[in-house]
Amino acid sequence: MTYRPEIDGLRALAVVAVIVYHAEFSVGGASLLSGGFLGVDVFFVISGFLITSLIRIERESTGSFSFARFYERRARRLLPALLTVSVPATVFGWLFLMPMQLIDFSRSMLYSLGFASNFHWVEALDDYGAQGALYQPFLHTWSLAVEEQFYLVYPILLLALYRIGRRATAGGLAALGLASFSFALISNVEAPGFSFYMLPTRFWELLIGGLLAHLPPATGGGAKRFVPGLGLVAIAVPLAAVDFGPNHPGWVTLAPVLGTAAVIRYARPRDGVTALLSSKAFTAVGLLSYSLYLWHFPIFAFARSLHLEPSGLDKLLWIALSVALSLLSYRWVEQPCRNRRRVPGLAFAGVTITVTGILAGVSMFAIDKDGLPDRFADMAAVYGHNEYDNRILQVRSWEPLNELAASRGYGPCEANKVCDFERTARWFSTDPNTTKVLIVGNSHSKDLFNALYLNRDLFPAYEFARYTARDTPRGTALDDYLASPNFRAANLVLFSSRYHPALFQTMPGFIEAHREADKPLAILSNTVEFNSPTREHVERFALRSEETTFFTLFDVAVRSGQGLSPDVLEPLYFRNVSSGKDAWNRAMKSIADAGDVGFFDKREFLCEDERRRCVAVTDSGHKVFYDYGHWTTEGARFIGQRIHATGWLARVAASAR
Repeated sequence: MTYRPEIDGLRALAVVAVIVYHAEFSVGGASLLSGGFLGVDVFFVISGFLITSLIRIERESTGSFSFARFYERRARRLLPALLTVSVPATVFGWLFLMPMQLIDFSRSMLYSLGFASNFHWVEALDDYGAQGALYQPFLHTWSLAVEEQFYLVYPILLLALYRIGRRATAGGLAALGLASFSFALISNVEAPGFSFYMLPTRFWELLIGGLLAHLPPATGGGAKRFVPGLGLVAIAVPLAAVDFGPNHPGWVTLAPVLGTAAVIRYARPRDGVTALLSSKAFTAVGLLSYSLYLWHFPIFAFARSLHLEPSGLDKLLWIALSVALSLLSYRWVEQPCRNRRRVPGLAFAGVTITVTGILAGVSMFAIDKDGLPDRFADMAAVYGHNEYDNRILQVRSWEPLNELAASRGYGPCEANKVCDFERTARWFSTDPNTTKVLIVGNSHSKDLFNALYLNRDLFPAYEFARYTARDTPRGTALDDYLASPNFRAANLVLFSSRYHPALFQTMPGFIEAHREADKPLAILSNTVEFNSPTREHVERFALRSEETTFFTLFDVAVRSGQGLSPDVLEPLYFRNVSSGKDAWNRAMKSIADAGDVGFFDKREFLCEDERRRCVAVTDSGHKVFYDYGHWTTEGARFIGQRIHATGWLARVAASAR
């Protein structure tokens, strides 16, 4: 192909936008390049155009197409730089990541090596309690997965269309593109995660590039000379002004996609926009764009883990490091590996397979060894018999429910999605002498279920089950809930959730549904929450990388040498009780009173106001909370004992009757 420098200029524009977006720069409180995520869509159009051009030119010039040669070129283009970034990232992860973080990282590495990370992230980031996206070093490889999957299916599709004819090729690509775009619009509503990460909803962007490659060269002047400028505006304005939302990819994506197509289609050597994009500065960055894209995100993610409140200067240093490493990998890895004379096929295959195998083996070993917690003997010594990684405690808090489900042949349950075990199975016995208590709500209903179920020997007159509700069920979700076996068998329903204003609108209907079903209902207060340690606390006391979400007051006390005594921790927790949900609790109590149902405060068994103490550590010295207010498994068992001692459940049941 004839070299098109303006395409490298477009790559430069796209990668700079993505990097600035991920750095999260702000000016006057406003995000700089808030639409920088659209740079990936520019890359997709370019990829579709170039790949289609390569296939078409090879077929027209030779009368055939070599799949082996095509995939070798793709491997030489993509794998060396990816592996070069993966090796130091893995080393860094082993040195600094907490056990659960290392497990997450290792899983993402395996998917990245198989160019399937989009499948991983569409599920992983939806998991309750998952680390934030900006802390995932290999999140950005989802776009590489989309392109590689495109490379697998597209040549076969295109060659099949070629057999029918040129007109059928253009029509077929256009029809597939329209179908993909329509599917994206539907998926944005029904499954936004799938829509963002997966090939079927991104196919249309690549196909627009493919259609471009089949158009005859643009001719004529007149108004067409303004098209590159308009195309550049169509790219630049969304990059600067669009905010990320559920309508992407979709209508909002059309502007940069069509703008990229316009520039590629109508670029002319004497045109000002073409000259700008073809300048040395733009093309130099464009040539580095792949390496820059690969290097910047893990650098940013690891840096955020180690420094939770970076300054603008810090972020500029991240970018400088990304540029420096990109220059090195481009010069010493990318360029040599793309040259078959410098790196013969057997040598390339041998090194690539070996490095990939080592990375995969190391990742599987880290997962199998539970994140290798023994790496941090100093941390273990400070915490004693307590788990220092709070994310592990978060995962463990779901084990009672998941083990119960597995014993009946069902899969695991979640915080915000109803599982089959809850929807279709009856947990309660047929014993007429026990009170069947159904606990409904989000992750906080899981905590209360654990507290009661793990102490079921203390509550022989009761049986317990749980039903997930991120909000109050309504519509078909309410129908499923009312039809579930446990609801039909329940003698008492406890609604236990973390409240927010949207619930105030739907709770009256939820109460009415129980009245119509003649099911006693009690609404529980929001759990007692505690102010999160400040970022200064985290940066001072975190011996390894953590997010503030999973760094607790317990951790501050332990790492500052205050000890594990209840006399230290319980007053500390009391002083840090958050008042942020008090108004919402009052609003929910008003709704409960209006609906003539009981409202009960969890604070009764979590804090002792007279003594100015809140539970923080069990009798055996274990953490009660793994974050702002969720209960560990040991904490839930301990709180259940307090519920029994105070007679709280008996009072709730008597009132609800």
